Amino acid sequence: MGPAASGSRGWWAMNVAFNTQDIFTGKHDGVALFTYEERSEAEMRFGAKLGRNAGLARERKEFSGKRGELFVETQAASPRFCMLVGLGKRADVSAGAVREGAGAAALRLRDLGAKHIAIEAPMELDAQAVGQAVAEGAMLSTYQFTRYKTVKVDEIKAVESITVVSERSGLGVRNGVEIGRTIAESCNLVRDLQNTPSCDLTPEGFAREAMQVCRAEKLPCKVLDRKQLEKQGYGGILAVGKGSPNEPRLITIEYFPKGAKRTIALVGKGITFDTGGISIKPADRMGEMKFDMSGAAAVLGAVRNAARLRLPVRVVGVMALAENMPDGRSYKPGDIVRTKSGKTIEVDNTDAEGRVVLADALHHAAAYAPDIMVDLATLTGACVVALGDVAAGLLGNDEKAIDAVRAASLASGERVWQLPLWDEYEKDIKSSVADVKNVGIPRLAGTIAGAMFLKQFAGSVPWAHLDIAGVAWASGREIYFTPSGSGTAFGVRLMTELLRAQAQ
Repeated sequence: MGPAASGSRGWWAMNVAFNTQDIFTGKHDGVALFTYEERSEAEMRFGAKLGRNAGLARERKEFSGKRGELFVETQAASPRFCMLVGLGKRADVSAGAVREGAGAAALRLRDLGAKHIAIEAPMELDAQAVGQAVAEGAMLSTYQFTRYKTVKVDEIKAVESITVVSERSGLGVRNGVEIGRTIAESCNLVRDLQNTPSCDLTPEGFAREAMQVCRAEKLPCKVLDRKQLEKQGYGGILAVGKGSPNEPRLITIEYFPKGAKRTIALVGKGITFDTGGISIKPADRMGEMKFDMSGAAAVLGAVRNAARLRLPVRVVGVMALAENMPDGRSYKPGDIVRTKSGKTIEVDNTDAEGRVVLADALHHAAAYAPDIMVDLATLTGACVVALGDVAAGLLGNDEKAIDAVRAASLASGERVWQLPLWDEYEKDIKSSVADVKNVGIPRLAGTIAGAMFLKQFAGSVPWAHLDIAGVAWASGREIYFTPSGSGTAFGVRLMTELLRAQAQ
């Protein structure tokens, strides 16, 4: 599947540095400075160095400093490309705006041909938050997945280095850059996993990649194969994986630093390809079902971040991996599945397989008695209908856990929106022949029915569920610094901010 994820750098990493030099004196072929609707000091220096073109653009109303606007000066001899990035009104600027601006600037500079980019961090915000935002935005936006390209590879434009520049010589910006680099690096690792086709990323292949990451970070990694799953009674994962020659796996990773007082469990759905099984999906866009393992990949990235950032909180990552295929051995509508918890599931639709593997994974994670348990899953098309590709659905059994995820969403910029999980919805998943059935009433509250099903297996643990079906990959337009057709790594930054907050 490509080079091993070992050592301090992998194939998904990038050279990111910090310095306090004047941005125009370094050996960069592309530079970017931030400004506002009101001219910034950086814009004044830009004009003094490069001439009045930016000022003329303002006079002609071609550039006004509004959020998202870019002005490129290409007449300078060195650096070759110089850019102003609008952040909007100075009083309204946020780390999110800086992240977006840095991402837009780095991507535009890359497409112009710049290989060595420098971005000057603005002075108005918290130093660490700004450093993190610039590094994250620049690294996320310039990610490319080129592993399978063989034609005109030498023509692919790529950024080789990013330097974050700041006059502030203290540790704030420097630390922020390192945090942002670490988080974005894990996001790009996760994107590579998401973008790898299922012919190469089977449950076993995913497990190998997880073990490589764990070896690099010195984390214990336990993988249960089919025989071990059978022996220990993980009937949900086994049922979904029965129809594929690529056998299922259950991965558990644990980061347990000395002195940790809280335990957070992260659980991820890892369907490496989903045909729908016997209840087969339509052919249109079925290729996107290689992304159905996005929740598990996000868990891997978040646990890696906890270890890299040395967060003083125990983290348990559980990933349920299977391939859902139609075959003579496949589980079928009408089957009864006995899960690890002992509870039984009536299978009404084999395409509602994610919740079946998560039934085992949630019960497994709950045994660690976490203070908070969060699962991430590309669970329902109904969530895409409800929220589109703008936000993940958020549900759960504990308002404090939900509030913690919502706060992490605000910090990370990965949006969530809470949906209700009222008791009235529980009757929709009742079965006359088993404890629960794996779908609710057709065309009624499908996202809530999926979460209500999962609630039966979360037990008494404070639990939150993230339905990331609409945000896990970009389809039709760019979202979360990701071009159409690529994985977004949604949930890595969100869960990392949750872990950072829980470590306080």
